[in-house]
Amino acid sequence: MDNKLKEVAELLIKGEKCYIDNATNQVYTDGNLGENTNVIEIKAPNSTQSFKMMEAFANSIEDFEQQSELYEALQYEQPFANFRQKVFQLRIHENWNKYRLEKLVEFIADQMK
Repeated sequence: MDNKLKEVAELLIKGEKCYIDNATNQVYTDGNLGENTNVIEIKAPNSTQSFKMMEAFANSIEDFEQQSELYEALQYEQPFANFRQKVFQLRIHENWNKYRLEKLVEFIADQMK
């Protein structure tokens, strides 16, 4: 099931709407859902949840200067764009992508309980 959760998380990151059939664990998107009615929609985190995820990532950074820059990026208008730009600028985008994927898998697993 972990691979399915990871697959769903990757689709959510791309902005897809995702559904999963509990009986078969088959993953669907709007494009391949068809007439299937035995599915539940897997929701992406809302903006508040996503913001908290970014804050938690910043908190996990051990380098104080980088951590400070990430927190600063979250303090101004357009925090999502600022944060994304900052993780690329600091060259920690791979760490962010890995962290975000792990947290999304946890978020999805919680929905399926």
